[in-house]
Amino acid sequence: MPLELRLKLLTGPLSSSLRRLTKHIVRKTYQCSFPFPNEIYALIFEHLTDNLSTLKNVSLVCRGFAVMAKPLIFRDIRLPFIWQSHDTFYPLVKRFWRLILAHPGIADSVRMLEISAYEMSSKELEQLDLILAQLHRLKEIWMDGPKIHHLQTIGRSFSDTLRELHCSDVYLDSPADFEVFQAMLNSLVVLKVLVLDATISRDAERPLILPHSLKIASFERVDITMLHCIGLGLAMSSNPPILRAILLELTLNGNWQNWLKENPDSHIHWNTLSISDTLVVLQVGASVEGITGPQSQALITPIKDMRVSQVMFAFNSRITLASFLNHFIPKLSATVHDIYIDINANCMTLGDESVLMLMETQFTYAWSKLDSLLVHRYEQGLLTRIRFRCTSRTGSFGYGGSFGKLVVNTPVRFYPTDRRILLQIEVLLPRAKSLGFLEVDHVTKYFEHSL
Repeated sequence: MPLELRLKLLTGPLSSSLRRLTKHIVRKTYQCSFPFPNEIYALIFEHLTDNLSTLKNVSLVCRGFAVMAKPLIFRDIRLPFIWQSHDTFYPLVKRFWRLILAHPGIADSVRMLEISAYEMSSKELEQLDLILAQLHRLKEIWMDGPKIHHLQTIGRSFSDTLRELHCSDVYLDSPADFEVFQAMLNSLVVLKVLVLDATISRDAERPLILPHSLKIASFERVDITMLHCIGLGLAMSSNPPILRAILLELTLNGNWQNWLKENPDSHIHWNTLSISDTLVVLQVGASVEGITGPQSQALITPIKDMRVSQVMFAFNSRITLASFLNHFIPKLSATVHDIYIDINANCMTLGDESVLMLMETQFTYAWSKLDSLLVHRYEQGLLTRIRFRCTSRTGSFGYGGSFGKLVVNTPVRFYPTDRRILLQIEVLLPRAKSLGFLEVDHVTKYFEHSL
C-alpha cells in the first residue's frame, strides 16, 4: 500500500475519492500474483484502534476489510450511565443486548467491558447478566456497583480468560456475600490485575485469599477491616501470589484506634508479604496526611511488618509531605532500602505559592528534620536511595489498561500542572544530595505503578 495512503488511513476519516482509490488498489492487489499478506493490513488496522470513526470507514472499503476490522471495532465496549428523561438510564445496555441477539458472532470480538450498575432496573440487571454470559472471551472488566449475582456470573463465565478485574462500590454485608466474592476470586485462575473498592461489614470479615496468578493488586479507600482481611488472607494462603505491586489507598473510615486495641497482634499478618521484588504503593489521601499520634498507629500497621525492599508514597498535597514522612519513615521495616515519593503535579495552589510556601520557616524545619532522618537511615545501612517524582494523575490513577502497559488516560486537571517542586527538593535536602542517595526524576510525567 502506498505510503501516502497509509498516512491518510492513520490520520482521519476516508473521503469518498480515497475510498474509491482504496477499493481499486485492493482489487488490483488481490488480482496480482503476489498479494500483500493479511499481516500487513492487520498492522495498519491496529494503528486505528484509537480512532473508531476511521476504523469504521475503513471497514466499508471491502468485505475483506470489514472482516478484519470487526474484531477491533467491538473489542472495547463501554455501556455508561446515561440520563434520558422518560426513558431508561442505560439505553446502551438494551441496544447492545439486541445487537448480540441479532449478530451472535460479535460477542466473540469483545475483550473489554466497562459498565456501571447504579440505578439499574430489574430488567436492565437481567439484560446485563445475559450480556455477561455471552461474552466468553472477555479479558478485562470494569464494573461500578456490581450486585452479588454479577460476581457469581463473572466467576462462572470467565474463569480461564479474565486477566483484569476492576470493581468499585462493592458491598459485602454478610458472610454469604463474602463467600460469593471469594468463590469468584478462586475461580479466576489467570487473573493478573485486581482493582477493588469494597466495603466489608464486621460481620462478614473473613480472610481474603488472593489468586496465585495475581501480579498487581490495588485496594482503594482501604479501611482497617479490609486491611485485616487482606493480611489474614496472605497469612493463611497455601499458595500466595508473587505480586509485582500492591497499592493501598489509606483512609480513616471507622474507628481505627479502637480496632487496634481489640486486635493488638494484627500487624503480624502482613509479614508473609516477603517478596523482595514487590513494590508497595501507599496512596496518602487528604484525610490521613496530617495524622499523627495514636490514630496513626493503625495506619502504620500494614507498613511496619512488610518484609519488602521498595515502598512508594503517593501524595496529593505537597505542604504536609515532609511532616508525614518524618512520622512514618522510622516505622518502616528494616528491609526497606528504596523509598519513592510521587507527588501530584496537579497542585491546589496557584502561581509561585506552591513553591514559596515550602521555603517558609514552619516547612523548612520539617524538611531539615527529614534530611537528618534520611541521612541517619542511610548511615545505618537501611537506605540505598530515595527518589522524588511529580506526576499527573490519570482517570484510572495508573491502575488500568492492558496488563504490562503504561496507561496514559486523560489527566485529571482540576488544578494546573506544576512540577517546580522538583527543582526545590535538592535545596530542601542538601545532606541527602551531598551523600549521593537522593534522586530526582524529571522525566516521568504520568503516574505509573512501576519505578
